[in-house]
Amino acid sequence: RGRRAKGESKSKRTSAIEAAARVLAESDQPMNAKEMIEAAAEKGYWKSPGGKTPHATLYTAVTMLPKVA
Repeated sequence: RGRRAKGESKSKRTSAIEAAARVLAESDQPMNAKEMIEAAAEKGYWKSPGGKTPHATLYTAVTMLPKVA
């Protein structure tokens, strides 16, 4: 079996929320969830695993984040 050395991890995929944060950091304009998903896909930061409404999932995830202010 191909065991990994201690500390070596499996390649981690970027989540939609991580990709959205990256897109927003690079943008000088506010964006809604659908625009963030489209921009992340266009830039190759994230690809939908086949869901029909990834923007709705992203919106829900963002609204559940703890308040920063």
